[in-house]
Parts: sequence; C-alpha cells; structure tokens
Amino acid sequence: MTRHDTHLTASPTALAELRASVSVPFNQAHAMPKSVYTDPAFLALEEEHIFARDWLSAGRADVLKEPGDYLTMTISGEPVIILRDRDNKLRGLSNVCRH
Repeated sequence: MTRHDTHLTASPTALAELRASVSVPFNQAHAMPKSVYTDPAFLALEEEHIFARDWLSAGRADVLKEPGDYLTMTISGEPVIILRDRDNKLRGLSNVCRH
C-alpha cells in the first residue's frame, strides 16, 4: 500500500480515527468517526482535495422548473448561482471576475 497523505494537515486524531475506521474488513465497518465531520482542518482538506477539483451536484433540474427560477449556494467558499434562463436552459455561474 502506498500512502499519499504525508502532506495532509488535518488533526492527527481525525486522520488516525479515519484510518482505523476504513482499515477493517467490510463486514466490521461502521460510520466514519465524528471527528471527520467536526474537524475544521479535515474540512479544509476535503475542500482542497475533493470539492475544488471535481464536479459537484448542485441539485435536481426539476427544482428549477420555470425560466427565472434560481438557487444560490456556496461551494468551497465560492458563491454560485444556478438558474433556468429564458431559453429554458440551466446555467451555473460563479463570481470569479475580480473587477
């Protein structure tokens, strides 16, 4: 097994608890430890290594039924708006311009 977490900076407790949780046989597995949900450093790792690098679901298309319907959210600290435009197409916008 190759370990790739030498640069990770989450609390040692959260990482140790997670390692212990995922290293048991499947039939002995249980939910992840509470620390992975409550440790701010662990969240920062998830944002850097997962949320900022991959596509994420913003919700279901059927929630935005009519042109002009929209929803807003924050993903990894970035404000995002998803809307249904006049042509009935879904659009996702992120405020990335600095001007």
